[in-house]
Amino acid sequence: AGEGARWRVRGWEEQVQADGSRTRKQRARSFRKKPDAEAFSTKVEHEQRAGTYRPPERAETPFAEVAAEWLKAHLDVKAATFRRYDRELRMYVLPRFGTTPIGRVTRAQVSDWVADLARGDAKARYITRGSGEMGDIGPMRKPLGAASIQHLHTVLVAVLGWAVETDRIAANPATRVRLPRIVDPEQVYLSHEQIEALGNAAEDVATPADRSLVLLLAYTGLRINEALALTIAGAHLGAIDATMLHWASGADPRSVADAVEVVLEHLAPIWPV
Repeated sequence: AGEGARWRVRGWEEQVQADGSRTRKQRARSFRKKPDAEAFSTKVEHEQRAGTYRPPERAETPFAEVAAEWLKAHLDVKAATFRRYDRELRMYVLPRFGTTPIGRVTRAQVSDWVADLARGDAKARYITRGSGEMGDIGPMRKPLGAASIQHLHTVLVAVLGWAVETDRIAANPATRVRLPRIVDPEQVYLSHEQIEALGNAAEDVATPADRSLVLLLAYTGLRINEALALTIAGAHLGAIDATMLHWASGADPRSVADAVEVVLEHLAPIWPV
C-alpha cells in the first residue's frame, strides 16, 4: 500500500538534431497503478517497433502554428489560390481548431465540424466591410453548401498532412471523414431569343458594351472574372479556334469593351442571324 505515483516507466529516445547529429534523451512517466504503467510501456514499445512513435511535445504544437507553417510552404502557388487558402483557414478552420494541440485533433471532431458547417452551427469569422479586417469569432451567418465544405475539408486535410510530414503526428485524422454529397443543380439554358433579349435589356439600362459582354458570356462560357480580364493578343477573322486571347489579372477595364467587340466579331459566323 502507498500514496502517490508509485510506478515509473523510463526509456531512452533517440533524437535527430537540425545538423543531422543524433542524441539520446531519457524520458520518464509516473503512474499510480502498475497496470497503467505496463499499458503505457507496451504502447510506446509498439509505436517504436511500428515506426509511428513521435516525441509527445511535438503533438502539443497548436493547430494554428502548424497551419501557418503549411501556408508558408505553399508560396509557390498562384496568388489567388494562396489568398483562398488563407481566407478559408481564418474564416472557418482556425475558429474551430486553431488553439487545439495538433495531436489532439480527432476524426470524431472533424466529423462533428463538417456536420456543424452543413447545419450552420460552426464558429466562424467574417471580413468586416470597409476595413477588410477579420472580425471576432462568432456564429455562422448561414449553412455552407457541399462544395464549400469539401473545399474547407481539403484545406484541413492538407494542414494535418503537413503535421504528419513534419513528424508531429503519426496519421491524418481528417481522412476518410464522410462529406456532404454535391448534387448537381438542374441546368437551365436560354434560347437564342432570350439571350438577345437579355443583351438588349443590358444595353437599355447601361451601355452597348454591356450588351456585348452578355453575348460573350452566353456564347463562350467564360466566367465573369475571366471576361473582365480579357485583352486581345491577336486574332484571325472567321476562325474561332484560331482566336488568340491573353488573360491577365488586373487588366485595364477600359480595354474590356474593345476586346469583347473583337471576340464577338470572330464568333459572328456561328451565331444565329
